[in-house]
Amino acid sequence: MRRAAVLLFGLSPLVSAAFGGEDPAFGKPWHHEVITKEAAGALGWTGGAYQELAWHADWVDGYLYNPVFWAQGGLDRLKASMIAKDELVKLHFDDLRTTASVQAAFEQMAGGTLVGLQWAAENDDLRAARCIAGISTHAMQDFFAHSNWIDDPARRGSTWLNTRPLTRLEHALYTGTYETPDRTGVKAHGKYSLSASLYNQPAVRAIMTPACHPASPMGNSAPCQAFRGAKGGVSLEIEIGRKWPEGIVYLNPAGIALDNGWLAEVAVRERGLLNHPDPATRMTAEQAFAEARAQAIQQSKEWLILMERAMLKMGHGEFWQRVKTDGSGRGSKHSQYENIGQLAYQFVSAGEYPKSRFGVRETFLRVSLKTSNKRLSGTDADIYAEVDGRRFPLDYIPDKNVVFRYNDFEQGSNDTYLLGPFTRLPSSITLKNDSASAGDVMKALARKFGESMKRSIDGVKKVWSAISGKEADFVAENRKVWTADELAQITGPTPFTIELDGDKEGHHRVHGEIRPGRSAADEGGSGDGHTFFVRLTELECIKESAWDRGSRQDEIFLVALGVPIGGEVQSARTPVFNNVNDGSRKRITNIGFNLTVNRAHGIIALPVAAWESDSEGNAARDRILREFETGTKEGTKDDSRGFLEEIARAVAADWRLENIRVYAFAKGPNLAAGEVLDQKVDGWIKGGGQRTFEIPSGKMKTLGAQIIDVAYLEKPALPRLILPPGRRIPPPSLVAEAIRSEKGLNLSKPEAAPPPGGCLHSH
Repeated sequence: MRRAAVLLFGLSPLVSAAFGGEDPAFGKPWHHEVITKEAAGALGWTGGAYQELAWHADWVDGYLYNPVFWAQGGLDRLKASMIAKDELVKLHFDDLRTTASVQAAFEQMAGGTLVGLQWAAENDDLRAARCIAGISTHAMQDFFAHSNWIDDPARRGSTWLNTRPLTRLEHALYTGTYETPDRTGVKAHGKYSLSASLYNQPAVRAIMTPACHPASPMGNSAPCQAFRGAKGGVSLEIEIGRKWPEGIVYLNPAGIALDNGWLAEVAVRERGLLNHPDPATRMTAEQAFAEARAQAIQQSKEWLILMERAMLKMGHGEFWQRVKTDGSGRGSKHSQYENIGQLAYQFVSAGEYPKSRFGVRETFLRVSLKTSNKRLSGTDADIYAEVDGRRFPLDYIPDKNVVFRYNDFEQGSNDTYLLGPFTRLPSSITLKNDSASAGDVMKALARKFGESMKRSIDGVKKVWSAISGKEADFVAENRKVWTADELAQITGPTPFTIELDGDKEGHHRVHGEIRPGRSAADEGGSGDGHTFFVRLTELECIKESAWDRGSRQDEIFLVALGVPIGGEVQSARTPVFNNVNDGSRKRITNIGFNLTVNRAHGIIALPVAAWESDSEGNAARDRILREFETGTKEGTKDDSRGFLEEIARAVAADWRLENIRVYAFAKGPNLAAGEVLDQKVDGWIKGGGQRTFEIPSGKMKTLGAQIIDVAYLEKPALPRLILPPGRRIPPPSLVAEAIRSEKGLNLSKPEAAPPPGGCLHSH
């Protein structure tokens, strides 16, 4: 049980994916890599170029399935793998139910490879070209491990690419289900299952069987459902340094994948080959694996030849020679996945999955958006692209927590997105910022702050009424609020008024003036502060109160606060103005505030309250002012505390786009590609705003090579590998030599028996 636990721990990160070697941890070897090297080495690939091509052919699965590899690259690699997942799953020849869908998948990958290589050549990007060539070669190899191609003796010794197009369509082909539900396919690919491996251990079964009895309280629980599902698992016999017995590692479901020696043992049974009644069809695990592997090597070689021919036809022969022999290039091999402005694999994967129809032309837009590197240019807003009436969210890893979220459109970033498919080249693309603008947020903040002050003043009135008895009566309160946009328009002394309408308590109008002071920059500093001087100048009586405790005149005093939101509150009051009658005006000389706010997003509030004096005295009036100030601070402290955070969100809503590039390409019949837009913008798309860019026609050109040029490579059939019963898989070098010489390989002699080998599906 202890040994089983150790092994299960090693397999646990990969319970839903196959490894690419006989050793799950170390490969020994990783066979996509070895197969690619054998094919490329025979065709003149050398040095670092040869190594990098093989790395991409293998580690496309590392980005898709290997948590150990993710951990080695840190959080950035993990995010890149999350971004790539939906596209990389398309590159494995899985989930195809008919010959037509197999044909469509070949067409999709071949077309994407050619337009991607065209793009790489136009941009002189050697590393992107090797990435595209490598991942497409991976797919060509997977076809034989994941399909029923080798099940028919008539197809053994030949490949898809050297089979005539009409002959291909005569066969009933399918591939194993992996990403789609197993019930929708013909046969399953097969998956490692941690739950089946755990629940099928004798000690665990002894505990779970009674616990999951229908009469048990746990009977319908999730663990019990998983336990019952694990009964369909199939045990594997594997070797990792030593031979591990059956009953430790399980597949659930079992499948047809010939991904390594252990899986081949299951695959030949699932395919019905092991005990087939026809001796010509019957195959052992070793024979089936050797056949699939040999075909993968041959098709890899053919595929690289076809790519080279296509590049020559497209006028990129010199570039292709550098791709094959010059191991240098921009960035690194990892940057093809981890630089979100690159993502060259999207050319190959673009399109529906699983592909169902062939012969259908589809157009895609590869949109690269560079955010300005100027301060505060990035945005946290939701950005959308609208094309031909369709809306595309431009957001990688949406709805994830802050640790895993990818920050699209941060300052200085260059992000690339794939849009489509479209039936034709669109005429325009509109970018929309689906957030409130900073100005809208500021206005909402100002309203909210004003409402908070109103509530706080109502509280002051209640407190004062309770403690003051018959003394000073509250008349009315109101406030003036200036948002950042309004403050920016103040260039000199600017008058304002505040209405204080207390109905029967009297109606008064306060006049005042606001003018700009010196900014931090004016003072030689580097801050964003800007000072404004706000003062009250006059009290005007529109209508005196209906009743003043028997007096014929009103006696009014004002209390006022200067509130720079997020800053320190200032307070002042006037003396009592006597004989305040209809139409009278009283000059105010002692209320003025110097208030400093942020130049870009400051808000100033000026609440003023009028009180009618009786016999309360200066001490009581000072107390009213203190209550007014304290109540306002308490009532608005939550708003003030969250002010900077709200401002940050408001400012972050606006987005400063520096440049937009659009590369269009069409897959299917009549391949075409070309950069259709490259425009410097350096302008804002504010929250709630949008900007439309016209896409001129005529810039997407038909390629010199078409799918028909790479669909078929006429060539003698692949030499048969003669494997007597019981013989093991030949060493890769021997297979490669047989393919190069086209003489075949006879393993009937005892000395030719090699050690066990390979796999086609990695990591």
